[in-house]
Amino acid sequence: MTRPLPAETAEAHEIASLPGLAFVVHGSLAACEADWRRLERRACPSTFQTFAWASAWVAAFADEGVDLRIVVGRRAGEPCLIVPLALERRFGARVLGWLGGCWNDYNAPLVAADLALPEGPAAVARLWREIAALAGPADLVELAKEAPSLGGGRTNVLRHPTSTAEDNSAFALDLTPDMAHGLRFGGRTLSGLDRKWRKLAREGALAIERLPRGHAAAEAVRAMLDWKERTLHERGASNPFADPRSRTFLAGFAQDPQARSRTVALFLDGEPIAVTLCLEEEDELLIYQTAYDRRFARGSPGAQLLSHLIRTAAAEGLRRLDFAFGEDGYKNEICNRRTVLTRALVPLSPLGGLVAAGSRARLSLRRAVKGNDLVYRTALRVSRALRNARAPAAPPQPERV
Repeated sequence: MTRPLPAETAEAHEIASLPGLAFVVHGSLAACEADWRRLERRACPSTFQTFAWASAWVAAFADEGVDLRIVVGRRAGEPCLIVPLALERRFGARVLGWLGGCWNDYNAPLVAADLALPEGPAAVARLWREIAALAGPADLVELAKEAPSLGGGRTNVLRHPTSTAEDNSAFALDLTPDMAHGLRFGGRTLSGLDRKWRKLAREGALAIERLPRGHAAAEAVRAMLDWKERTLHERGASNPFADPRSRTFLAGFAQDPQARSRTVALFLDGEPIAVTLCLEEEDELLIYQTAYDRRFARGSPGAQLLSHLIRTAAAEGLRRLDFAFGEDGYKNEICNRRTVLTRALVPLSPLGGLVAAGSRARLSLRRAVKGNDLVYRTALRVSRALRNARAPAAPPQPERV
């Protein structure tokens, strides 16, 4: 359970950067649900800033170590700005960051289209200091994966002026009508995938289905996360899916009838062998997580499902397929857009400065390692050896019967 804020923090406050707005800070989702859902309809935010996403994350991850700090600004009683934040301890420092943490691929406040925002580095920096003062006390403000857009085609003018590039980028593919009929990607042609499809079909009945939000979607997502956990374990890579709360979070989101989710699966004899969890944006489809059962790797089930998603998204008239954050090799082969996301580390105390310095050093090291393929592969081998020495190997997958 999250700790509620003291009662006095529910009092309205004003800040100099946005005169005319009355601000309150909420320590629970229930306290701001009505405002959040109302502004969500007007602001057209990313799925990562929707109430359904936030509530699924809170249900899974918000515990005694995380305090919600949801800053709501109202004008004449109408919500115009919501900054969804959370406060946690890191090396003894109080760190204020985005609600949802590393699970969000894009971060930004929810902003009404008619709200005039401060512009310019000094004004934006002052606004963030005022927000931190309301939501704190904090030693460090960390604004990771700052989105380039606020939704509705508006540029995110609230990115902090001290932000620097993340160690990964976001990728996307612009869709055209002809993509509804096939696409060459990743060195594979549609005809090559067709041959593999026919080979898969010899093992049983194949079907690709878009699952309704609910139990079936949740079960498919759990299977997908099992495959991802196993793959990352074997690679020796960082593995957030080893945490069982990841299943509670993403399966809960896929099950929520109000969530902007789309779960698509490739079935063989009624059993899923590839699953993709997508997020439905304005005129885009965002591929959030995808994985396949490696027992069927020769049939390229992941590529089969991706080819289907590209064709169907193009046929629906969607403008773009967003592959989001992370520099997986296949994205470089498929995508024609690359967006640099940014991260701000704003210390508010000497302790916060020390933690920020450590975070900057780790970020620089990750950039250097990922920039050298030999070093990166060596680091993965070392990580895999260390993980295997500390933990038992992942259990073998059962044979298909």
